[in-house]
Amino acid sequence: MLSLLIVSCTKGSEDEIITLISSNKKELLTAEVLYSDKELNIDPSRIFFMTNHLVISEGRTKQCLSTFNLRSKKIEHYFNRGRGPNEMIQPTSLVKNSRTSFEVIDNGMSINYFSFNEHNIKLVKSINIKNDSIYGIINSITLDSSTILTSGLFNGGMYAVLDGDGNLKQFVSDFPDDGVDLTHKMIKGSVYQGTFAAHPNKEIVAYATKNGAMCDIIEGDSGIFSIRKRLLFHLPKYEVIQQGSGMTCKMDKNNNIVGFIDLVVDEKNIYLLYSGRKYGDFANEDMHKAYKANSLLVLDWEGQFIMSYKLDNDVYNIAISDNQDYLYAISDYPRPEIYRFKF
Repeated sequence: MLSLLIVSCTKGSEDEIITLISSNKKELLTAEVLYSDKELNIDPSRIFFMTNHLVISEGRTKQCLSTFNLRSKKIEHYFNRGRGPNEMIQPTSLVKNSRTSFEVIDNGMSINYFSFNEHNIKLVKSINIKNDSIYGIINSITLDSSTILTSGLFNGGMYAVLDGDGNLKQFVSDFPDDGVDLTHKMIKGSVYQGTFAAHPNKEIVAYATKNGAMCDIIEGDSGIFSIRKRLLFHLPKYEVIQQGSGMTCKMDKNNNIVGFIDLVVDEKNIYLLYSGRKYGDFANEDMHKAYKANSLLVLDWEGQFIMSYKLDNDVYNIAISDNQDYLYAISDYPRPEIYRFKF
């Protein structure tokens, strides 16, 4: 089943998002350095706030998960890479789904669920994906025991809704019309990678893409999901190339604009960390800097612009405290640091 319903699609432009970010509804946030250490052995791919800690998923280090205690300033590491008990092969996302639990996708085909307290992280269960139309998931967010919203490499749509056992329930929406016509649309899943965040009290989810700048507000009604609002500021720029016996996508480093590299939400607002940079703006060894940002765009859950913040440091991961007093962030230039910004 494919739901193509998009209640509202707002098409903007690169100029429009620059106008929003530089509008008079703008405030400067100044970083307080919580931790700075040239030996800081973390490579974050995602963070979130949970009970006076930052929980961090690792990109390329030996460990898969770490926690940073905001009181003691101590870092703890959990779950090494591997195929044995309490190990993960390749974690690719990290999403908080309650005040005491979170989920991590491992190797594209399983979702691991963890419980958290101030002293330990425990693996509770894992589910495997069970559908031939799903070639791999990149991001997920579990809304209840029988509803998991995912993005990834799918032939049936941009999003897939799974049940609690990993079975397909529904494909949601299609990719935007970006001028690239593909028979196997799953290839576009790698281009439109992004981040999920769920409203704390309602069956509504925000998803923001890293390439191009698109934010979908996805709403559920009795378990059936559709796009309530699609905000499309600029599309990703890429080409499809032959790789061995298959096809893959290659980003246009001179023209593709990096969009929303992270997002967080609260009951009222969606906070989008916007880059606006191109790979071609940097030398080859510095192209990773395109995935850093200092502009925070704030929308309400109807997709209406509220204001923007300017951060005084470039960051690439953000988290928000439960009472929305602080924004936490991680940067690695000129050395790894953990920041706190007071709203």
